[in-house]
Amino acid sequence: MGWIDADAHVVESPLTWDYLLPSEQKFRPQLFQPEGESQRAHWVIDGKIRGLFRFTYSAEDLIKKSAQIGRDMTTTMATRDLADVAARIKHMDELGIDIQVLYPSIFLDPCTDRPDTDVALCGAYNRWLAHVWKESKGRLRWMASLPLLSMSDALDQLKFAKENGACGVFMRPMEGARQISDPYFFP
Repeated sequence: MGWIDADAHVVESPLTWDYLLPSEQKFRPQLFQPEGESQRAHWVIDGKIRGLFRFTYSAEDLIKKSAQIGRDMTTTMATRDLADVAARIKHMDELGIDIQVLYPSIFLDPCTDRPDTDVALCGAYNRWLAHVWKESKGRLRWMASLPLLSMSDALDQLKFAKENGACGVFMRPMEGARQISDPYFFP
């Protein structure tokens, strides 16, 4: 049996949003870098700063961080944001990892209160990772991010995700005002 990294994160990038449909381009998140901040940028969605920071560490920063915590963290941004899938696979091979299960970073916090934005962003994210899964020849599996503000769209995207390499569904314990056990989420 091989090794599975079951909690590998992916860092979303502008490339992620290239998978928005032409009719969804108005929902495209924008990066905002505050003055004086060189290591992180913020996603702006629906006119608000949303999601987690997008860290943009330099190679020198990663070397310092690695020394600080005693673990090699010197990966390139292209491996973290999947701009270079082959490099990510090469790094997995160096670590002896056969499969990684990718979790979102941006969706750790809610990104929007609007169903149309939710459908567009989750759809782009899922199409992007389906492409990555194919390019990785099945070695990069992923957790689907579903637009839970629109259950009919969520079910459509769930079917797509299952057929395209997703091996689970990412859900927060609270989705808006609803707990994960709320009947709204059934089936």
